[in-house]
Amino acid sequence: LSDYLCRSVAPYLKIVSHEAGQVLGRRGEMLNGWHMVINGHVTSTIPFGVSEESVLMNVYGPNTWFGGEFLTDEAESDFDYTCSQSSETLFMPKAIFEKLLKESTAFASTV
Repeated sequence: LSDYLCRSVAPYLKIVSHEAGQVLGRRGEMLNGWHMVINGHVTSTIPFGVSEESVLMNVYGPNTWFGGEFLTDEAESDFDYTCSQSSETLFMPKAIFEKLLKESTAFASTV
C-alpha cells in the first residue's frame, strides 16, 4: 500500500481485545468489518444436521484474517466466528475495507 493510503486508513484501524468465548460474527448476519488476528485464535463454525451441532470449519491464528470474503460480496456470513481463547484482532470497519478495495489493486488482489 502507498504511504498516502496507509496514512488515510490508519486512524480507523483498531486493536480490539476479545475474551475467550466472545462471538465476533454470527451466521446469517452481515459482518461489520475485517479482522486480522494478532494473537490468540478465532474459530469459524457452521451448524450441521438436525441437531445443528457446530462443525469446525477453520481456525484463524496470528497473521490470518477473516471477514473480507463476505464484505466483498455484500453477503451474510456463512459462519459463526468465536474466540477460542483470549485474542486480539486488528479491526478494519467495512467502509475502510471498501475504500482499500477501490483504491489499491495490491490490497484487492490479496482478498
